[in-house]
Amino acid sequence: MITHTRFQRAVSEALSRLKILSEKYKPLAPYLVFTAGGKQIDFTTDMEQVLKALPCFDENARIEVRIHVLRYAIIRKLKKDPLIDRELTIQSDSSIRIVMGTFETLAGGKARFMLGPYDPSRSRFDQDSEQKRIGSSSCCGSPRTVRPT
Repeated sequence: MITHTRFQRAVSEALSRLKILSEKYKPLAPYLVFTAGGKQIDFTTDMEQVLKALPCFDENARIEVRIHVLRYAIIRKLKKDPLIDRELTIQSDSSIRIVMGTFETLAGGKARFMLGPYDPSRSRFDQDSEQKRIGSSSCCGSPRTVRPT
């Protein structure tokens, strides 16, 4: 179920990841979009606006990374980055669609890992002192963490 709290958690997580990706892949000038039901809208923190534009928005809706500059060698690296959902992102050169994750994953429902508040002085897996490692995901080998509730 989409609640305002879960929406804000997913948005916050996506923005934290985008900040890191923007630093690592600066030449691509990455930005975010919401996608659901074959439709796409610009990324926003306004839940009401998203639900109006994407009536089919649900737990499986995605937050995807788009890029302004096509540099295929860098895009290949970005598609393999642990902050990207490599299960949903086609790894072949025939696609430049890059999926950060589903709404559920980014809101913490089935997250492989969560970043917590962004702090550039700390590594991405130490972003929040309350995080605990629980193993690796079978789909992409990314570390998974969960927050205590």
